[in-house]
Amino acid sequence: MPCVRSCNRRVVVRASSNTTAGAKQEYRSKPANQVTVLVVGPTGYIGRFVTKELIDRGYNVIALAREKAGIKGKMGKEDTIKEFPGAQVAFGDVTDLGSLRQTAFTQPVDVVVSCLASRTGGKKDSWLIDYQATKNVLDVAREKGASHFVLLSAICVQKPLLEFQRAKLKLEAELQAAGDITYSIVRPTAFFKSLAGQVQLVKDGKPYVMFGDGNLASCKPISERDLAKFMADCITQQDKVNQVLPIGGPSKALSAKEQADILFRLTGLPPKYFPV
Repeated sequence: MPCVRSCNRRVVVRASSNTTAGAKQEYRSKPANQVTVLVVGPTGYIGRFVTKELIDRGYNVIALAREKAGIKGKMGKEDTIKEFPGAQVAFGDVTDLGSLRQTAFTQPVDVVVSCLASRTGGKKDSWLIDYQATKNVLDVAREKGASHFVLLSAICVQKPLLEFQRAKLKLEAELQAAGDITYSIVRPTAFFKSLAGQVQLVKDGKPYVMFGDGNLASCKPISERDLAKFMADCITQQDKVNQVLPIGGPSKALSAKEQADILFRLTGLPPKYFPV
């Protein structure tokens, strides 16, 4: 795993001297096509939905991606450009401060939306992406006078046990302490994608996999499009400014056991569980 190039370099963050706090918030009263939104992590699972939602709303969207993006770098430059018609697609390295300055912030940016997330959740990957790379984006955003930062986090950071949760939580704290940029920290619950794999397993007659007896926790899965809409709302809605925002789907929270029982009932198959 390559080292973060900015690891040993002190970054001095200064807000643009000609930008007052009031002036920085003027973007909220402008039409969408006059507001520039930078999305980092646009080719990730949630990032795609968020980027397309912002394009649909008419924002001037800059999507910053790697030259080889997607799972295992299968998306080349042309693939990424085709994925986001209506956006300005830039290619750079979020682990490199210089690259960010030269590729993502070549024009004034009003809002940054970060959908960065480590793929493995392992210690090295988590601190490289969930913390350091996201902090790099935050540092340059502040340096260049961006007004607002929307961060995609996760509900599970509330009780941090894993490395990626600790990394996300540290970044959250630094964003909240910044002072010269407003924020919206979005903590979604489980995605429906997380449950989709179980549906096929149950239909194939296999057991439903769950932690313990399936009653350890409950959640309200949220659809990707609903989450993307919520994150886009964070750009202009005042009630989402400087807030930590847990978000889930509609209806009541369901435990894993309850979700499993619904699947077995719908398929007409006898309940089978695999506790881990």
